[in-house]
Amino acid sequence: MAVLIKQFPNISVEIFTLFLVWLSTGDLNNAKNFTLSPGSAFDLEDSSQKLSQLIRCYHLSEDLITRPFQNYIADQICDYLDYLVDKEGLLEKTIIRNIPLIYADVLKETRLKCLFEDAIVTYGFGFLEWSGRRSDSKDQRTGGGTYAVSVELGVREYVQVS
Repeated sequence: MAVLIKQFPNISVEIFTLFLVWLSTGDLNNAKNFTLSPGSAFDLEDSSQKLSQLIRCYHLSEDLITRPFQNYIADQICDYLDYLVDKEGLLEKTIIRNIPLIYADVLKETRLKCLFEDAIVTYGFGFLEWSGRRSDSKDQRTGGGTYAVSVELGVREYVQVS
């Protein structure tokens, strides 16, 4: 019997370790290598590193075709971007630092690219809040047997109180 071994040269040990932590615990927040969680004092470098880890995890989920991990990471990204909205200037600077990762495969259209494009456009047009809401819906491409997270963007216009 032949054993097939798939190599992923672009996946770091750190990111694969995060996947293994998620696989065994269902959560990344307990991972030793995961950057500071929201609530901790951090700067642009920390926020960029955390978003970078989440993006790399998303790419890994695409490579491994692990829909539950992909959905979990999409949720984490939405929550993290939502958290960064309230931090002055951190949202756009953090996204800008990670553009090379987001567009690593320019020929491939992914939900990740759409998510970030919507966040940039929504925030850039002066809306007060970007909100990534998730809702479970049947995935028609897989025969309806699995559930995928569909990312919906909710936008509330900024109303200035004088």
